[in-house]
Amino acid sequence: MENAHHIRTDWGWRNPAWKWNSTWRSEVNWRDLKLSSAMRTTLRQLTTKAVQRHRGAKTTIEALRRRRFLDPIGALTEPGLVAGLSIAPLRDQCSVLNIPIETVHLHQKYDDPAVDGMYHLMGRGHRCSYEEGAVLRKVLYCSYFHRLPELTKEGWKHFMEGMGTMPLAIGLGLFDFENFVKDYATIADDLKETVATVTRDTFLRNYRTLFKKGYCWLGAEESFVTQLFDNLGNERLTRILDTFLVDPYAFSQGWPDLTIIGGEGIHLIEVKEKDKLTVSQLITIPAMAKAAHITVKVLQVSRSL
Repeated sequence: MENAHHIRTDWGWRNPAWKWNSTWRSEVNWRDLKLSSAMRTTLRQLTTKAVQRHRGAKTTIEALRRRRFLDPIGALTEPGLVAGLSIAPLRDQCSVLNIPIETVHLHQKYDDPAVDGMYHLMGRGHRCSYEEGAVLRKVLYCSYFHRLPELTKEGWKHFMEGMGTMPLAIGLGLFDFENFVKDYATIADDLKETVATVTRDTFLRNYRTLFKKGYCWLGAEESFVTQLFDNLGNERLTRILDTFLVDPYAFSQGWPDLTIIGGEGIHLIEVKEKDKLTVSQLITIPAMAKAAHITVKVLQVSRSL
């Protein structure tokens, strides 16, 4: 059934205004799973206890199959793994996803534990940007910015001129304002080809067009984003974009708090205090870490005044 607000999909409902791909990642209503205690127990066992298949009550298995969390033989599906991890403790989440976790005690200076974590890492010699992955998307944006005049409608140019630089830096602006796209059938390939071949000079020219000299956005000024561009290279940046395009609505969320550059290259750091990884993080972090071969770590902090 369709109405003015939603379109029925294989997994759930989505906004009909969405032009880009959507998958189970963005279509499942993760906030309203309505799992019984038996279903939660089954998912926990399959997720954290290395059980290949579950042979519990038929009604429980069937309920999880209807939600597509189990396949026909009772094994976890990809969304089933996410659902199972979403009810697991932080250390179990990290263990299953092979995410290293470090525990530190810090003196509380700021309300946000991620800010205290950032200054802790900076004190250890790392360069940090606190922006939940947006700096990597900013690097992508500056890699294909020069192609936008030919790939977007005329209104895009006027929109940019009217909004200034900050809205252009937030996320992949092209995906946020998708009604400006000329051809949805070809633009994904055009963007990937552009990122795969963009030169450092073109990247810097795009960056300097968008951001005036000396402009620093969330700790990511020109030298920082240039280091990211140089370190990642065209191939890894293209893989990040390719993964993002699988489901931009899902992969625009769930990035770790911090992007850091240190002696061992680029790391993404998620800072936790008492909470655990969210559903969006359970979806995005493994996918992007695999795509770009970037190490993701969790910094679990305890703080005292």
